[in-house]
Amino acid sequence: MALLALAACGCASGPPAWHAEREDLLGLYADPSRCRPALVVDIDDTLVDGGAWSSLRLACGLAPARMAPFAGAPEALRALAERWDLVLLTARDDSFAGRTVGWLAANGFPPMPVVFSRRLLFTERARAELKSAAIRALRDRGLRIERGIGDKPGDVLAYGENGLESFLIADGPGDPDLAATFESLGIRCLEPSALAAAGLGAAFLSRERCWPEIAKRLVRDRLVRGRAGTRRGPPSPPGSARAPARG
Repeated sequence: MALLALAACGCASGPPAWHAEREDLLGLYADPSRCRPALVVDIDDTLVDGGAWSSLRLACGLAPARMAPFAGAPEALRALAERWDLVLLTARDDSFAGRTVGWLAANGFPPMPVVFSRRLLFTERARAELKSAAIRALRDRGLRIERGIGDKPGDVLAYGENGLESFLIADGPGDPDLAATFESLGIRCLEPSALAAAGLGAAFLSRERCWPEIAKRLVRDRLVRGRAGTRRGPPSPPGSARAPARG
């Protein structure tokens, strides 16, 4: 019966419900006078290794210090927070909310809203639906979300459904999630034109070395737009994508 209940929880009809920690920051981000773009970022296999394994370790109460983030991720997000409004968007269910927020603080990440699912999600499609619905709702509240960073096909799908440019993080060229994402988008090579046509700003082939480059690109983007006098604009068009990064 317990297994049936869990299955029903993960397969309920309609977009999965979600809730956010740090609602105060979401209210700040939605202030019309703020005029800053927002960036959504996944957690598992984007900021920290593990995916479901990471959630299992959290459930077991493993100390946050034992789960190290990818190199440069906290520093990168601190730099980005000076020019972007950051929202962490995860498919973790909210039973992990306290441990996740504690882990972020313990590892030097900046204060950010964190969006969680209200139920367990067992399929990639369900996780994509959660993220897509959350992005739409956050935009309805006034957030100016322009880009998304993640590692799964569902991340890119959710971002693309909302017109966001995606940054894809992979665990090397042999990462099965990279292959699955490319297959779902019809991408057959790492040429910039192929990535751009699919709405990808870049594909990073090392989770351990990508974050300094991501911060550099997105901070530079804001500086260029600031010098051009652009206070608020739409997501970068597909033709603006850069070459794939291997760092």
